[in-house]
Amino acid sequence: MDISLKFSRAGKRLAHAAVIGLLAALPASGPALATGAGETTPAGTAPYTLDVVTVTAQKMEENVQEVPMSLSVFSHEQIEESGAEKTEDILRLAPNVFVKNAGSYFQTTIRGVSGFITSTHSAAGYYVDDVSIPAVFMQNPDLLDVERVEVLKGPQGTLYGRNSESGVINIITRKPGNTPRGKIFNEVSFYDTNHGFEPGNKVGTDVSGPVVEDTLYLGFAGTWEYNQGFVKNDYTDKDNARRINTLNGRGTLRWTPTDKWDVTLTADAVDSRENFAYGRFDEGSFATRRDHVTMDGHYPRDYNGNGQALRAQYSGKDFDFVSITGRRSYDDEFMNDMDMTAAPTFQGRMKEKERFWSQEMRISSPAKSTSPLKWLGGVYFFKEDIDVSSIQDSDLVVPFPMTSREVRDTDIGMKGWALFGEGTYTLFERLHLTAGLRYDHTRMHGRQDHTMNSSLLPPLDDSYSDSSKNDELLPKLSVAFDITKDIMTYATVSKGYLNGGYDYVSGTSKGSFAYDPEYSWNYEWGLKTAWLDNRLTANLALFYIDMEDKQVSEMDAATFTMNMTNAGKAHSYGLELEVAARPSRGLDLFAGVGFTKTKIDEWEAFDGVAMYDYAGNNLPNAPKLNYNLGVQYRHENGLWGRAELIGYGKYYHDAKNELPEDPYEIVNLRLGYEADDFDVTLWCKNVFDTDYSNVQFNMPGWGRAVFEGDPRQFGMTVAYKF
Repeated sequence: MDISLKFSRAGKRLAHAAVIGLLAALPASGPALATGAGETTPAGTAPYTLDVVTVTAQKMEENVQEVPMSLSVFSHEQIEESGAEKTEDILRLAPNVFVKNAGSYFQTTIRGVSGFITSTHSAAGYYVDDVSIPAVFMQNPDLLDVERVEVLKGPQGTLYGRNSESGVINIITRKPGNTPRGKIFNEVSFYDTNHGFEPGNKVGTDVSGPVVEDTLYLGFAGTWEYNQGFVKNDYTDKDNARRINTLNGRGTLRWTPTDKWDVTLTADAVDSRENFAYGRFDEGSFATRRDHVTMDGHYPRDYNGNGQALRAQYSGKDFDFVSITGRRSYDDEFMNDMDMTAAPTFQGRMKEKERFWSQEMRISSPAKSTSPLKWLGGVYFFKEDIDVSSIQDSDLVVPFPMTSREVRDTDIGMKGWALFGEGTYTLFERLHLTAGLRYDHTRMHGRQDHTMNSSLLPPLDDSYSDSSKNDELLPKLSVAFDITKDIMTYATVSKGYLNGGYDYVSGTSKGSFAYDPEYSWNYEWGLKTAWLDNRLTANLALFYIDMEDKQVSEMDAATFTMNMTNAGKAHSYGLELEVAARPSRGLDLFAGVGFTKTKIDEWEAFDGVAMYDYAGNNLPNAPKLNYNLGVQYRHENGLWGRAELIGYGKYYHDAKNELPEDPYEIVNLRLGYEADDFDVTLWCKNVFDTDYSNVQFNMPGWGRAVFEGDPRQFGMTVAYKF
């Protein structure tokens, strides 16, 4: 029996408003909010104000309201209360941040600036405990026992260097200490699809505490998840076409031999087995229904990775010092039904390997310094190797019979180093002048072996390579002024830089194999305010970004391949506003809105059929509007509820602006009971089963292909705390 909820568009909007309005009217007693370093203010204690949030966005501990940049922060409590399990879940609550999950590729757009599909690196930098997650297929980690997530918007070249052109996502994990803590949980869930309810289950734990009090501490967090997925393959008559089976774990060993030294060793690992049914046609002769595909076989995806980080921090009287050594290894292999039909027309197999090592050392003014000058300097080294092997098999019947196999083996090597520094000087205890500069040196080498054997064409066997080096100066200037103790305004100018790269998907020669770096200048003005004795915060930022040598990709209509190149110029401008309020004890309200207008200024290229002028078009994957609105209610007896609405305005999946995504909204609900030693939570994601797509592209003669977003999912989570 189909019990799916069906609403008209107007009915959905009315229901959205009713849900939010109902929960907003409830009396409450408040949740704890993060105050930094894992500290919280217990619920129900006076006063009921928003607590101070400490961040390390500028690689020193600071009050988030005193950092002169647009910055969204989500504490451990907020992450758990929202039900966010992966990085993409929490990023949806950050204004002017847009994420697309295409299976083996994760794309992040901040303020309209993003990389392109099949690029190796994102325009947004991702870091876990100060160690980079460099490649796009690694950039959606599970949020295992995380202390907070910081979302920095705008170029962060001075302190973070290359590939932070649009911003930085910082994930900071919780560290073990003297206070023992532990939790075990089990989560049962169901996708509500048009072919039935598809189950999932997730179990996990996080425990930590002292081994030797005041000296040695140990922590562990891990999960195992099995989910049937929401896609059915009509050809095989199996409903596990998007099944996942994933193990995740992280261990932390912390040593504090004296009150000046804090040394932490962290090791994590992930191993996953999936089914890779990520595409279908939604129009044309090969179209299928939502949540259904018609593929001629089983298409698996296996990936695994591990990472280690050693952090040694010294806090002294005259200076602080920190050293961070990081290593990451990641392997991803999958098969893909490229034609997305029951015919064996196009099939692909790809293997991706990433090996990354980095070393950063920083020295800075002491955290407790009362000097008007705060300073920081450092040195950074890295080495990165990426190997990609792909096989594409074609078996055509029309317009004429032909079989072919195309093989690409691509080796990419990068290494580099950087010197950086930043200082802030305070005049009159109210005027803060900041200047920073980074010298970033990178060497790259790429080689591709390309072969093709066809039943109709002469065999192709070609190899080509390219080497390059880049020396970049990445400056930043900022002026901030404290109008009052609760109101600060600032203006910032900064340069962004996205590394060049190599086309491992569709390169055919040295000229089409390599593409150049991308650059941007960001101009930002902001206002950070707190009101009503810190019961209300409201932060506003306006920005304008100039982009040059924009890295772009577009489908070749003749060969169905993606062509990568550098366009001439583009720009974006807009604003973001974030508001948080605690009007009474236990009642928390939050809202955020981002507006971004993008435009391609110069770009003309051959699209496989003719020359096409893209000037005047919007940049792809850049919604003009995104917003969130939420309310959370917590009663002193342990009952609590949360409702959030997440919305996106119109945007385009392609640079030609021929594939629009209409505006859509998603509502998530959570209702729970929290006791001293256990929690029970009922939840529902995408309550009104909004239909949207993460990816769209045209295949002329076949139809429009889509990678669709998740349908409604509901479940229950039970946790035991000790």
